Amino acid sequence: MGYSNYVLMSIKPVFAEEILTGFKKFELRSRTASIASGDKVIMYASTPIKSLVGMFTAGRILTLTYEELNRMYRQNQLPGVTERDLEFMRGRKRPLLAIEVLDPIRFNEPIRLSEIKQWIPGFRPPMNYVRLKADDPLLALVLKKLRAQAVR
Repeated sequence: MGYSNYVLMSIKPVFAEEILTGFKKFELRSRTASIASGDKVIMYASTPIKSLVGMFTAGRILTLTYEELNRMYRQNQLPGVTERDLEFMRGRKRPLLAIEVLDPIRFNEPIRLSEIKQWIPGFRPPMNYVRLKADDPLLALVLKKLRAQAVR
């Protein structure tokens, strides 16, 4: 079976929270990725949370040099991007990725890594991101949780 339009992305807990509260409107990545506008990004909040905490729809996908990122930041074109984010990206030679965050959804109950491993023995979260196949058991688990959340 082919790939879905769902991407699993590891994100530091502070950034995941900023996305879920609506503060952060762009997720920055130090590596380019094959993420397209309209993809659904499932957020895995890394240590110490170690849980799937929510998701968002990818809007505009911008591939930028650090200089372009800095210029857009100074012109207030990247809402939610902070000096802290720029500092983290400073000195990167490769192109950077800015993913516009649309329609963030917080899961009512995070899906803990321990629960995922019960469903999918040997599961390991990605270092950066991974596109999920349409028949991926993790995608089935997330969609099941979302359906249960919508019924409440």
